[in-house]
Order: sequence, then structure tokens, then C-alpha cells
Amino acid sequence: MLTNNFISRKFKNEKTNQCIGFNEVIENSNISIVLGEPASGKTYQFETYKKQNPNSIFVELMFIDEEDDIEESIEIVLLDSIDEALSKNDSDKALVRKLTKYIKKCKKINPNVKFVISCRYVEWKEIFQDKLEEIDKDLKVYSIEELNNEDIELLLMKNYINKDEFWNFIEKNYLEQLLKNILMTLHIINNLTTYKDKQLKYFEIYEKIIEEHLLAETDNERKNQLKEISLYDMVKISSVVAIYMTLSRTRTVSIENINRFASELYILDGIEITGKKLDIIFHTALFSGKRQNIRFFHKSVQEYLTAYFINLKKLDIDTIQKIFAHSMGFYEEFEEVIIYLTNIELRYFKYIVDFDPFIFRRHPYLLREEQKTLFIAILITLDKDEQRGWNKWEYIENSSLVKLPLIQKSMIEVLTKFIQLDNISYVLNVYLISLLEYNYSKELEDVIFEIFENIEDKKLCFEYIGSHYVNNVGFNKRLLNYIFEKDMIYMDSGELQNYIFFNLYNKIDFKKLLPILANNIGVNSILYYPNILQRLSNTHLYELFEFLMNEKDIKLNDEQLVYFLLNIFHNYKYFSKKISLESIDKFITDTSIELFSFIYHQGALKSYNNINIKNLFINRKEMNLNSPSVKFVFFIENLIKNDKDPIANLPNKLEEKNITLQDIELKIKQWIINPELDVLDDFYIIMRDKIKTIDLTNLDDFIKRLKILYTEKYLTLKYEIKKAILYFIALDKESYQYLKAFWIKNIEKNHYYLRYMIQSNTNESINDFKSYVFQKNIKISFYKEDKNLDIINIDTKQRNHIKYLLSNMGYIKIKKRQYNFVAKIDNISKENLNFLIINYYECFKKYQLPIIGYRLDEYAVMSNSIHELWNYLENTTKHLKLLEELATYEVKRLSIQAKYILEKVYNLQLKNREFDSNYYKNILDDYKNNQNRFFNYEKLKDDLIEISLIETKNRNAIFKESEDETNDRFRNALHYKNYNVFDQPRGGESSSGINAGKRDLVVFNSKGIDESVIEAFILTSLDSTIINKHYEKLVKRYDTVGNRVNFILVYSKTKNFDDLWKKYVKYDGFDKFIDTKDKYSQKDNVRVGISEYEKMEVYHLFINFYSYGEA
Repeated sequence: MLTNNFISRKFKNEKTNQCIGFNEVIENSNISIVLGEPASGKTYQFETYKKQNPNSIFVELMFIDEEDDIEESIEIVLLDSIDEALSKNDSDKALVRKLTKYIKKCKKINPNVKFVISCRYVEWKEIFQDKLEEIDKDLKVYSIEELNNEDIELLLMKNYINKDEFWNFIEKNYLEQLLKNILMTLHIINNLTTYKDKQLKYFEIYEKIIEEHLLAETDNERKNQLKEISLYDMVKISSVVAIYMTLSRTRTVSIENINRFASELYILDGIEITGKKLDIIFHTALFSGKRQNIRFFHKSVQEYLTAYFINLKKLDIDTIQKIFAHSMGFYEEFEEVIIYLTNIELRYFKYIVDFDPFIFRRHPYLLREEQKTLFIAILITLDKDEQRGWNKWEYIENSSLVKLPLIQKSMIEVLTKFIQLDNISYVLNVYLISLLEYNYSKELEDVIFEIFENIEDKKLCFEYIGSHYVNNVGFNKRLLNYIFEKDMIYMDSGELQNYIFFNLYNKIDFKKLLPILANNIGVNSILYYPNILQRLSNTHLYELFEFLMNEKDIKLNDEQLVYFLLNIFHNYKYFSKKISLESIDKFITDTSIELFSFIYHQGALKSYNNINIKNLFINRKEMNLNSPSVKFVFFIENLIKNDKDPIANLPNKLEEKNITLQDIELKIKQWIINPELDVLDDFYIIMRDKIKTIDLTNLDDFIKRLKILYTEKYLTLKYEIKKAILYFIALDKESYQYLKAFWIKNIEKNHYYLRYMIQSNTNESINDFKSYVFQKNIKISFYKEDKNLDIINIDTKQRNHIKYLLSNMGYIKIKKRQYNFVAKIDNISKENLNFLIINYYECFKKYQLPIIGYRLDEYAVMSNSIHELWNYLENTTKHLKLLEELATYEVKRLSIQAKYILEKVYNLQLKNREFDSNYYKNILDDYKNNQNRFFNYEKLKDDLIEISLIETKNRNAIFKESEDETNDRFRNALHYKNYNVFDQPRGGESSSGINAGKRDLVVFNSKGIDESVIEAFILTSLDSTIINKHYEKLVKRYDTVGNRVNFILVYSKTKNFDDLWKKYVKYDGFDKFIDTKDKYSQKDNVRVGISEYEKMEVYHLFINFYSYGEA
């Protein structure tokens, strides 16, 4: 890319939505993450910045092992292509370790060095976020903004391109979405003179880019080499290399032994791949790097060529899914490949969208019918498998899954036909609100509020309301009124109302927003965040003060009070004329002052570091030193000046030195001698922080002494001291039988022993639990049973059994803080995992948080235990079969959770390279070109003509038949020819657009997907009402999956067959009607015409069923 083509990009802060330039990205934090999809311009921005700033270094993460130490003068490290480096490492964890090690190494050389790291969204959220936030909790995450029209027109001006010619070309070829891709945008600009008068599709531009790079000449020797191999063969061989690298999950290959590499590549019919040919291709501009690390010059080119190979190999949909998908959808890594494939060969689209609509979130080229088909597929998928939408909203947001402008007018009809508005799932609700954001209409807004009205449970309704935010003033005005009308203002924790407030701030009367500020008292309150209050004008801050003074029922919590007062004092020159100190005194409490130091050390007060007593009061002598307001300001000024907390606690003495087993033994003996000694906090510090640092060399002897001590004293020990001793005894797996002996003495009362049995040997303890408790059905009770426990449809004993087990597997807790998770999940057998999960969900089939029968803390421990089990299953492929079994379980809450985890594990299986190169080579090399990979419409047309001609011999009977009776004849004949066809199945939309309409005949493929709709009707004259009715139904309502070809059968029952056909041909209600004349027709019996509707072809079979004898 040429330097004069560079456009400085904007980057949106993922938390604040503020857009800033690249320099500010670097300045704002020590580590900045830049998210963006392939070819969005991340690398180009990094490379250009590096050229312009000698104090920076550009590092490709895939080659980080080869990087020398940075020089001390380097201030900025630009780390590119995290996601591409994943393919070069054996595991995600290995790459994370390399990255964190590199960052720490650089910081040792220059402690002030800053890092900017580029990544795709999915990899960031799932792999890198947690670890990098450990290194820098203040890191900031940005997404690169798409090029806007102003950016593009600046590029046009720099390249002396006529902007009208450019935009005409883009509009004519439907390439607007392509402009998100900077590589494509620059290519079009550089080649507009050649392209402007042509009709070009998206994939054809990629072909031009590839040809351009393959044919670039450097010297005479290069010219001679290019004569040895045709361009077409170079493209085909490049596609073989591309799919090999994609399936091997590598961005680079070594060609030092190029002949061996050639032998590893897949077979592509009609092309011989030799080391010599590969050597020629690898030296073209299509590739870059050294012989040990050859790669495509851009990853998007590799992905496009992978799709090119699939189409060239003529892979059918079953084979594509076998390679690139699991049972629930496509692997995330192959998303771009599948999108390119459906651009190269549109006929794949309907099969892929039916299987996995979410793969199309970045599709650049969806026309109206494809948008409609995609929309329907998403609705059906989220309605049937809601887990497909879990944790994907950032992924879906601003994508082609919600940007559906071409079907905005018909969106409501489609929606009400496929979805019951009185039974919308939470996930589908989120999608519909997101849809409103990008396809706003009053009708769709009405549908959203109809969904809210249909939810009787007020709490659940508010959850639906707050599930997603819409940046639309009109919607938020209505939503604010709705929240007040339904008395939901007190339900919000703050986030939704914060959003509504700032969406409407300065757009409506501020007084209408005051109740939000006043009533919003949760931890996310507007009054809790100083940066939010600072955005209020002084006038509005004063109005808020007056409102709070006059509303006696409203009380601010301490945090809100602190921040509110800080804003008043921060602008006291203005407020001193309006607000007296006596008025402010009424707001201040001693509790608030105690919070100041805590809030300061959280960093919140630092934005107020210009508060100064001298600026607040003109005459210090006149100040009342007993005034809470004066104390407040003096305290804050002193705190900021000294930068320390006057009431900070001293560090615990146990944390000041390394702990030994002797220290612990001494501490335990002290507790036994003096049970009132308050040293248990020391014990929990050991458990939480120190256990991994203790020298356990003499652990066996230590535990033996503890067992002797416990056996002698256990009858007289306090419960908390017992727990401390048992915790250390359970560190030894050999202690299991010792602990079990105490447990079985009195299973009902001694249930806490089970916890330490679980800690010692989790799997064995579950086996014993099943033997001693579950199978014997021992009664376990913890508290008086509630008679209203009918929400849990299971026997009370069994219900308490699962609580008994799961609560003992959970976290050891003290003073509301969670420390160690007891169970060692990785040694639990498949059978016991199955037992735990199924019994839990059998107890809680419906309710995620039971409202009666269990205290919240008890339920939380059980819930946490199950969460830990799912978390374990999510990060291993060891129990894949178990997840597949659980995914089919009859309890819905269990099955959808299992499906959600299962999808993650399938992707983990691919990342772990559990499919080796031989797996793919065997599939691809053994594959025989499937000439019938797509439905054969030509054959169906010929068969319908043949059936029509045969049935004309039965015209005497057919003349008297109804339309349905004649349809039966065609259905039976198609069955005989081995078509999957049904008559009048419900599908599509009725004429009202509300219920599913009846289609005459529908032909399905082997997967049950509609391939063609056959609409039939009787015609005795040119009746425009009949013709319009059936034609409109076919092209606009009944085809919901985007069939390429549909059919109309006209049963003509008039003696003037030829005259009626001529009138039918000229009928102006059809689009581009063509009379095929003698090509398919038999003049006296069957005539055939073709009309087009958008991208759909409609064959009209005009059949003569008139009978003179019966007329």
C-alpha cells in the first residue's frame, strides 16, 4: 500500500464509546488493545506509525520467539496479529505465556514502554483478556472504526479519482459493504479506470488482486519462470497451499524441503503439483517471508483461496460440514472462508444459512432475498436453540446479522409469522432490540413494547427491558415513560437508566430526568460515578441539588453523597452564590467522611485533585471549623496533599514472612489451648494466599501429628478449629479413609467431614456418597421444611441429598469472601460428573434462583459448584461424549447449557489440533467430484414437463377435477421419480402476513430444506385476480429460504388454449417474461415461459387440460 493512501483511523473505546485517534490510543494507557476484523486496517495503521516514529517497534507475535530484546530508546511496542500467532503455537496457553513473558521482559528494559496489541474480537474475549488484565488492570480496549465516506473521499482526492465515478461503480455493483475492507478499497481506487465500466462481483475483485500479485514481474529471469506455468494453474496451486495452511492452522510453512512439502498437499483434479512449480509461485508477490516462514501476503487472501479450492473441488455440503463444522455450527476459525465461499458460489448460501446463520455476521454482499432468508434462519435458530446467542452480542452487534435494510418494510410480517410475541425467550428479545437499533421503525418499536406488555412478571419484564440499549431518542423517551408508568424505576441497578439519561440529556427537559438521578441508588448509579456527574452543567447540578433537598423520601447512600459533594465543591465559585454551607451540612454524615480514604485509593478522587481550600473560602477566619462541610474539604485537601490514607490498616503479620509447617502447627496448638483467641483470619490468609508457597517437604509427618492431635481432642474442639485442622489433614490423599471413618459415625450430623473427604479424593467421596446416602435414601435435613416446596418437582430427601453433596464441594468461605474451591474436579469420573449434573438439574428444572426452600447463600454454593463443573468441562475435550449426551437430556435448562458448552469444546478440539493432516488429506484426496452437489432444477423442470405431457392424456378426467385433485397427480408422479415432495405443507406467509400459508407442492432435499415451491391454479380466461394472487404468493410469500427456481403450473381449461397462452405471455404482472417457444414446449399441450423476480427464476408450465367431450 502506498503511503499517500494512508488514512489515520479512529478507534472507539469499548467502555465509553468515545472515538479517538491512534496517538491518543497510545497515550491513554500502558497497554491498549485494538480489535478489528481481517483487512480492517489494523496492520496498516501499525506499519505507518512505525515508519513515522523511530521510537517505536513493530512486532509480529507469530515470530516473537525470534525477537531480540528491545533497545532502551524504544517507547512503543506495536504487537500485531495475535490471532494469527495462535495457529503457530501448540496451545492458546502457550501463546499467552509467550506474550506475557515478552511484555514483562520489555518492561524490565524500559519500565515506561507502552504496548498496542491488535486482535480479533473472539480471540480477545476468549483467550487473552483475563491474563492481560492481570498484567495491567487499567488497560483499554478499542475497536477500529470502519472507513466512513469522508475517509474514502479523502483517499479519492489523494489519488485524483473522480468521486462520482467511484460511487457510481460501487452502487452499480452493490459493493458498499466491501468498503469495510481497506485492502479491497485501495485496490478498487487504484484500478478504477479499468473497472468503472464493468459489472464486477465481490469475489471477482479478489481474483483480480490475486492475479495482480501472481504476475508481478521483477526481472528477466522472473519473466521466463512465469512462462513455465499458466496463470490458471498458479491460482489452483495457490488454492491448494491455502487450504493446506488453513486446515493445518498455520500462517507460515517451511519450504526448505519443497518436494516433501509438495507431497503433503491435497490432490486437485487436473493439476500436478511439483516442487519446481511451488518454488515459482512462492517467489511471486502473493507470498512473503523467508523460506523457513513463507506465508500469503495477507491472511484474507489465504482465506479466499481456501474457499476457491472448495468450489473448484466441487465439495458437497456434507463434506464441507465434515471438514469445517461440528454438529452445531461452523468452527469459528473458518468464518471468513465460508463467507467467501457463498460469494464465489451463491448456491451454497441456502444450505449454510439453514445450518448456521451466525456465520454470516460479516457478509458483505447480501441482497434482499438473502437478507430475508438470513433473518428467518436467525429467528428460528434463537427460538429453538437460545444458547446460540449467549455471550455473542458484541459479536453480533453492528454486523450483517442485524443490519438488514433491504427487508425493513417486510420485517414485521416475517417476524409475526415465525415468532409468537407472547412467548419470546430472553435471547430472542435481545436480538430483536438490537435489530431495532439498526433498522428503526415505529412498527418494530411497537412490537418490542408489545413483547414487554406480554410479560406478566414485573421483574422479568424489567430484565427484558434492560437486556439491550437502543441509541434512539424517541425510543428512550417512550421507554422512560414506560418504566415510570409500570413503577419500575426502583428496579434498576443503574446501567440502563445511565444509558437513558445520557441518550436524552440536553434533548428533553432536564426536570424530567431528575427522578432517574434521584431514584437510581444502586452500585452503578449515575451519582456513583464522578466522571458522569462532571458532565452535568452547573445549572443542572444546582437543579439536582434543589430536587434532592425538597424530596424528603430520597436518601443518598454514602458513595453517592461523597461524589455529589465533590462536584459541588469542585465548582464552588459558582455554587457559593446559590447554596449555603448550612444547606450542604445537612447532606454530610460521619460515615461519608470515613469513606473518603477508601474511595481515594480506588482512584476515584484523583480527578478532583485541584480542590483547594483557598479557592473555596475567601476568609478562612470566618469558617466554622465544626461545620461538616469544612471538615469535609480539609480532609480531602489533606488526603490529596499527603497521598496516603490516615486510617489505613497495618498489614497482617502473617503476610510479612514465609510460612512454615511449624508455624501452622504452633498456631493450631495456640487455638486449642485458647479457643477464644481471634487468629482464624490468619488461617484463612494461609489458605487463600500462602498454601502454594509453604515448604511441604515434611508434610507426611506433619499430618500424622495432626491426626493424633485431632483424634485425642476432636470431641472438645470448636467447629472452626476442627475445620482448620481437617483442611490440612485433607491435603494428603492418603487421609481419605481417616476422614471417612469420622463421617460414617453420624452421616447426618457429620456432613462437614464430607467436604474434606472431597478435598482429599473427590471421585472416591462421590462414590461413597452414592453408596452411603443416595442409594440408601438416608434422610438429611438442614432446617425446617417449607410446605410450599412444590416448585422443585422431586422427592425432598433426594433434593436435600444433592444439596448435601454440592454444598460440600463448594468454596470454603469466611466473612463473605470466597477462597479455595474444595473439589478436585479433574479426577471426577464421567459417571460421577453425569450424576452430579443431572441430579442438580432434576432438582431445579426451571428456576435458576429458587425463591423458597433454600437460603440464597446455600443455593449460591450449589450453583457455584455446578458452575465450576461446567467451567471444567468447557476447558477439556476429555468429556466430549458426556456433553453430547447431556445436550439431548429432557430437562431444557440442562440441555441448552450442555449445548452451549459443547459448542465451545468442539472449537477447543480444533484448536488442540485433534484432527491431524492425514484426517483432512484422506477426506479430500478420496473425494469424487459430486456433480449433484446442488439441487438439479433442470431435471425437475424436465420431469414436470414430462409429467404434464403424460397427464394431458387424462384430460377427460382432469377437466372435471378440482385444483387439489390435479395437484395429487403431480405429487404422486414426483414421488415415483424419487423426489421428496409434499402437498400443501404450511410455510411461508399467508396473504394476511400473519399465519403460515398453504403451498400447493414443495420439493425438499435429503436434509429437509425447501428446494422449490410449485404453485398451481386453474385458468379459464385471463383473470388478473387469480394470476396476481398466485404469483404474488409464490415470489413474495411462500419462498422463505431463497430458492433459485420455483414453478407455476397453470391448468388451462379453455378450448382457446393458444390464444390464452399468447395473452398470458403479454400479461404485465410478470417480471421479464420470456416465451421459450419450441425449446421446452409441445405446441398443443404444454407451453413454457420464464419470468424473473430479483434473483429467482419462475418457470411457468401452461398445460392444456381442456376436454371437448366434457365441456
